[in-house]
Amino acid sequence: MPSKTIRDLLEALYQVAITPRFQRELNTVQVASGIILRQDPSRIAFTIVNVGANDVNLVPSGQPAPTRGFICAANGGTVSAEWKEDGELINREWTAFAVGSASPVLVLETLIERDTPAVSK
Repeated sequence: MPSKTIRDLLEALYQVAITPRFQRELNTVQVASGIILRQDPSRIAFTIVNVGANDVNLVPSGQPAPTRGFICAANGGTVSAEWKEDGELINREWTAFAVGSASPVLVLETLIERDTPAVSK
């Protein structure tokens, strides 16, 4: 059956049924470190956009210090990752903290739909 939607194309690419999820944890990153992405083995990609006026530091679990993270710059900075390029780092728990004062963020995750058979194409 030919693809009719973007979802059909994405599921053919990934060979599983997928679904987007928005803002499952934080809407605003505080100065104190908090969980922005919980550990989830079904996550295959994520994008975090900092829409606030302060930088945000993103740290995957297992890092020895919060200063060894990824900076998501103020006013539209973006950090994105996808399993094909970044491996199991994608499904780990991630924490975040804002530099200076709180900063709102947009978080998009792409998840494998659970209890759904693989796409056969």
